[in-house]
Amino acid sequence: MLRSVILSRTPLLCYNAIEVNHYINRFTEKSREALTTAQGLAAQYGHQEVDAEHLALALVNQEDGFVPRVLERVGVAPKALVTALEAVLKKRPSVRGPGAEMGTITISQRVAKAIANAEALAKRLRDEYVSVEHIFAELLREPASTGLGQVAADAGLSADKFTETMMAVRGPHRVTSANPEESYEAL
Repeated sequence: MLRSVILSRTPLLCYNAIEVNHYINRFTEKSREALTTAQGLAAQYGHQEVDAEHLALALVNQEDGFVPRVLERVGVAPKALVTALEAVLKKRPSVRGPGAEMGTITISQRVAKAIANAEALAKRLRDEYVSVEHIFAELLREPASTGLGQVAADAGLSADKFTETMMAVRGPHRVTSANPEESYEAL
C-alpha cells in the first residue's frame, strides 16, 4: 500500500538506495500515511531528504493519531512538540529549483535506522505490523545533539517513557492489522 501512496508518483528511497518497498507490507496505514506526510514536509521545507524531524512532526501531527494520544498521556503537549519541530526544520538549509523535487527526496540514514529499529521493536512485541508507536519510540532514541533529540529532551520525553505509556494505552492488544488504532483503549 505504501508503494501506491508514496511511490506511485515519486520514489522515496532509504539510505544506501534500499527501497522502502522492502518494508511496505509490514506498515500500518497510519505509518504509511506518516511517511507520505514526512516526504511532503521535506519538499515543503525545500529539504533533500526526509529526516527524523520530518517523520516525528508527521507522527505528532496526525489527526486522530495514536502518537498524540500517548504524548498527552505522558504529559507532553503535542502542539508544543509540533511548534518545536517546525522551528528546528525552519533553521535547516533549503534547496530550491533542481534537486528539490519530490522525486529526488530520499530518506536519511537516521530515518532508515529508526525504521529498521521499529521493525525490530514490533517483532519483540510480537506485533505483525510496524505501527506509528514503534516508529516514534525509535525516533526518540535520537541523541540530544540532534534537533529531535533536543526537542524531546526539552519536553522531558524519552523513548522508554513513551514506550511504557504506549504499552499501558495499548493494553493487551497487539498490532495484528493495518488499522490497529481502532482496537486501542480510547483515552
